[in-house]
Amino acid sequence: LPVNVQPWSPQSFLANVPNGAQTCTITLAANPIPVSGEQAVPAGPIVAMDDLTISFQQQPTPLGAGVIAYGDDQRNVYLVDATDGRVTHQKSMMYGSLVAPPASAQGLLFYGESNPSGASLLHAINPNTGNDYWAAGTVSLAGSVDCTPAIAGNTLYIGVSTGYLYGFDISDVQSPQQSMSYNVMNLSSGTQKVVSATLLSVDQTEVYLVSDAGIYGVSIAGGTPTLLWKAMTASAFGSCSGQLQGNILTVSSGTAVYAFDVTSTPDADGELLILWEFAPGGNLSAPNAGLSSVVLVGDSQGILHILDIYTGNSVSQVDTGQSSGLIATSATYGNRAVFTANTSGQVFAYQIQANDGSWTDSQLWNPASLSQGSTLPPLIANQVIYIAGADGKIHAFNFSDGTSLWTQTPTGSPSSSPVLSYRPTAVFPQASTTYDQCCWLCSHNAFSASSSGWWFSQQNEGIVWQLEVNGVRALMLDLYLREVNGTSQVVYDHEGAGKFLHWRLNWELFSRSLREIKDWLDANPNEVVTLLLEERVRPSAPGSNLNQKYANTKQLLESAFQDAGLMTTTPGAGYVFWSDRENAAQNGQLAWNVASDGWPTLQWMVDSGHRLPVFSDRCYYPDPTITPSNQLPSATNLDDGFSWIYGYAVENHYDHRSVLDPYNASRRKESSELSDTSKKLFVLNYFENISSYFFPPSTTFTNNYFSLMTKIRGAYSSSGNAQRLPNFIALNFVDQPEILGPLSAVAQVNQLFQTHSAP
Repeated sequence: LPVNVQPWSPQSFLANVPNGAQTCTITLAANPIPVSGEQAVPAGPIVAMDDLTISFQQQPTPLGAGVIAYGDDQRNVYLVDATDGRVTHQKSMMYGSLVAPPASAQGLLFYGESNPSGASLLHAINPNTGNDYWAAGTVSLAGSVDCTPAIAGNTLYIGVSTGYLYGFDISDVQSPQQSMSYNVMNLSSGTQKVVSATLLSVDQTEVYLVSDAGIYGVSIAGGTPTLLWKAMTASAFGSCSGQLQGNILTVSSGTAVYAFDVTSTPDADGELLILWEFAPGGNLSAPNAGLSSVVLVGDSQGILHILDIYTGNSVSQVDTGQSSGLIATSATYGNRAVFTANTSGQVFAYQIQANDGSWTDSQLWNPASLSQGSTLPPLIANQVIYIAGADGKIHAFNFSDGTSLWTQTPTGSPSSSPVLSYRPTAVFPQASTTYDQCCWLCSHNAFSASSSGWWFSQQNEGIVWQLEVNGVRALMLDLYLREVNGTSQVVYDHEGAGKFLHWRLNWELFSRSLREIKDWLDANPNEVVTLLLEERVRPSAPGSNLNQKYANTKQLLESAFQDAGLMTTTPGAGYVFWSDRENAAQNGQLAWNVASDGWPTLQWMVDSGHRLPVFSDRCYYPDPTITPSNQLPSATNLDDGFSWIYGYAVENHYDHRSVLDPYNASRRKESSELSDTSKKLFVLNYFENISSYFFPPSTTFTNNYFSLMTKIRGAYSSSGNAQRLPNFIALNFVDQPEILGPLSAVAQVNQLFQTHSAP
């Protein structure tokens, strides 16, 4: 019932609309009044308070329009506004057409020309301006380019139809230098073979070429290419047929799918043996290895097969109900939703996920109509599905319900799947805002996801899904050192319980996860993602030399980032943003040092490429062989290679202590007081100390907008004169609740940062 309702004037209300406001959101909700502890109001009459929220959204400073790119069979490349299908730029090619999606890196698109006659060019274009960085002839090749280039750090690799593997140093993108030319296939003069995939190993030390003359593995370690193995050299593998998940390579011949373990030992003839074969009869699509531990294959009977990627055994299958028309190559969104089309004119959407070791599927919406269907894999981004149709058009469908958004008709028929080259900025912080004046949604134990096979998980979906769908921009990751296949590897672990928390009893490698994060950053070149490492990597060292142990830890962690292409051997260079040292000048931006320059703007971070701030807690276990544990050196002196978070941030208690009293916040023991104004960042924890898998209503309550804002107000008052607003809101189950959830609170805090207002 309304109590003490005060009349208000629309005229006076509208007089306070901020400049630049584009839209206004008015939310009225009645929520149970929280009491001290974890419960809401006891059973009985519902006691609630109304909460009227009026917020304005200003148009964010664009860092680049959302652009998709694709080619047609008339040698044209189109750059299209992803929101409405409007062609922003059209490029023509000299020798051939674009038949594979371009690669996206450094804010540019890289692609080659498919020309059966052999000669071709590589291109590097700016998706915003359409400018070609490489003038005609700058990078010419004696062979056709029929696949997407592979990019590792500052090196671009591409296999061509003459059987050669080329490498180009693109550290100075306007002056590329050839760094490798290796005859992989030893084809006779004049012979041309289609190379349908150029793939990089997880550690980026090997390249795999999939072609209609078989498959080849090439070592590129040390800059000297060496043929490691070959496989099925008498077989032909079609366009887009190669997929790599971890060390398992899957390919399709059109009627069979084959899998290879690229780390296995070849036979005496250098032939890599087949791990498994799937050939149920009839035609098959190219495999999709986008879901963890399985591969998806469509057939001509309307069945989407779900195969165990390690054995090839069928774990489930999806019957689309369409017995005619080949199911085309599918695409995954995050790690659960699957979209595909067939050649008979339908687009399908399914939710496929693992539950206690078994896979289940459910249809997301009724099949959408697509005239003449498609044989190319879709692109899914920004809640939109983009498909190159056999009707000669590009189609855009709504991710949530399958409704058609727009179609675009090129001069010729589409010859490649579209690729997203540049995305709009996030709807929260503006580009001109400094890093310390932004709020980000942070995923606590981001790796511990039920969909990835973790028991007692803290999240529902995996890291890629959290970034892509849930709006997460900060990841809390627990790192340990464990033996994996006889070698020491940095893995995810929780409380030392190990792989027994994972239903496959496997370790999840940190290096692989870093590669996925890099891929997401490459696909989203205007986004900033922060890593908060709970670091427990402790290699053995002679005697009890703690500093030596940390030297080994530093080497292991830096190697993981370098292998993923996020760091280089040049100090301060790469994707990582360093808070404790100078960030190297790159991409035309001057160097930056927080100690002398303060925190940079998001615009500088995006333009420079330093888009991955990494912090570590540098935690260590007391070593009983050293002096008493309370006399161990400070964590500030134990350098694991990354910025010590408590030198730059304060943090409140985690686990149930963060939830029991929503009206206050106290520091965790490693942090200085919340009132310490020398630390510009604030990590706000608000989650239980046990998986909310057992208590789903609890997460719905703690993560809702009103509960979060109550906690934020409590932390603001608890920080004294510092008047802290959180830079990171760390939560379990960041996808809950779906309405008035955590992103509403993040958006509100960002508005408070902009207006310098109290919550």
